Amino acid sequence: MVIQRDRLAEIPHQAISRLVKEYREYPGEGYCEFEDEILVCIASIPQGYSEKVLGLTLARAISIVDPREGKVYLYVEDSSLRSIENIVRKTRKPGDAGEAFQAVLEYIYNEYRAALEAIGSSVDIVEDMIEREELLAVVRETYRLRRILIDFRRGLRNYIQMLREIHSDQNMARYIKNLGRLLELIDELSIGLETLEIYREMLISIRETHATLVGVKLNEVVKRLTAITLVLMIPTLIASIYGMNFDRSYPLNMPELSWSFGYIYALGLMVVSSIAGYLILKARGWF
Repeated sequence: MVIQRDRLAEIPHQAISRLVKEYREYPGEGYCEFEDEILVCIASIPQGYSEKVLGLTLARAISIVDPREGKVYLYVEDSSLRSIENIVRKTRKPGDAGEAFQAVLEYIYNEYRAALEAIGSSVDIVEDMIEREELLAVVRETYRLRRILIDFRRGLRNYIQMLREIHSDQNMARYIKNLGRLLELIDELSIGLETLEIYREMLISIRETHATLVGVKLNEVVKRLTAITLVLMIPTLIASIYGMNFDRSYPLNMPELSWSFGYIYALGLMVVSSIAGYLILKARGWF
């Protein structure tokens, strides 16, 4: 039976309802324990993601195996469960708790695998942003993915720990229909942890590339401003020289002041010097 948060009152057995309410408040996850021959396992399920948009969160999940009734109960804090038809069919099948419990474990495994693929797609999208030089979006997405990776790694590690505990404990292992498949889940999820480390290193590389691009763009801006300053410096120098006041009665004291074309000459000299400075700096790649 799949139990969602808004359907706690629909649990037919008071013992199961009591266990769900108790373990909702208990801290920690990634473990199993017995309560009067009832097996209770605590893990997390990835929620709130899709193939293109990643807004992943971890929802607390409580799996309860009641061998006396031959039933399995799955309670998830988040009500947005996906693809649970197979679980519903198997948890409603009386007398085969092992198969139903294995279906629950398979469901959680599939959710982690799908979420891992979504994380990989998001990392690829951020890499494409780097190529398009969408630097502000890269900062935002990298920070978001970093937080998601931390939470996701914690949930996946705890789930692997729970599966290993079930496999190593004989009393818990008897609730599993296929122990060989359980080992496969542990191995595949362990590979998923290694994949997460690869994604983390990729994010570190993306952040370093982002910092490099920001530095390059800043250098380009500084170089461009320096080039503009150099182009304007020579006309400013000429204007400063002709702005000085000297006695025009002496021929060596700025004779252009008494020349009919002195103003046009000064303006032309400014324009020519600016164009010459621009062409020289452009040839050197500063423009």
